[in-house]
Amino acid sequence: MALGTQEEQRRLSVFENMVLRNKLGPKGEDVTVVLRRLHYLYLLLCIIALVESRIMKCVVQMLKILFAYKILIWK
Repeated sequence: MALGTQEEQRRLSVFENMVLRNKLGPKGEDVTVVLRRLHYLYLLLCIIALVESRIMKCVVQMLKILFAYKILIWK
């Protein structure tokens, strides 16, 4: 009977840990996990900066074309 109670306690402990992990997340964030998240954030910021710079280049190019067209029409 003692074996059955130990097995029940182990199962209860496993279930409690599973519920806690679902609510609180992983047991402990390794340094590698934190570094990976920072790396992904850095990459995301670089991608956003790249897209913004390309958009600005297009806007500047369009303004140059419009400005040149305006000068040609006015002359």
